[in-house]
Amino acid sequence: MKINTVTKMFEIASQSRMYSSKYYAKRSIFKLGLVGITMGAIVGTGYSIHNQNKPRSHIMNEETVIPILDNIPKIKPSRKIRYTDDTSNLKLTLFQYQTCPFCCKVRAFLDYYGISYDVIEVDPVLRQSIKWSPYKKFQS
Repeated sequence: MKINTVTKMFEIASQSRMYSSKYYAKRSIFKLGLVGITMGAIVGTGYSIHNQNKPRSHIMNEETVIPILDNIPKIKPSRKIRYTDDTSNLKLTLFQYQTCPFCCKVRAFLDYYGISYDVIEVDPVLRQSIKWSPYKKFQS
């Protein structure tokens, strides 16, 4: 009888150790995951703060030069707006999209101050009217 009880006690003790070791193994995996997430958050926050505080180059410091052309190709203007009181002696040509709000502002400015100008309508798809220019940007 004594051997059976000792054996049973040994089995119970080993089972409790087995359950406790599984419990601690799960608990240690959870702790490891929690530590990993915390470290990732700390490193990510530090990296984003570092990137936010880096000196940046600003667009305003860049110089954009549009070269002056000697020969502009002969493109027939869609409209010629002439004012009799214009004393500016400027020969302005506005290349525009019909619905471009920026072109509308330029036209309003020129009309308000009575400055004569020519208007050339640019096809928004092909842009054939501005192929000759090295400055390819065009607001729409």
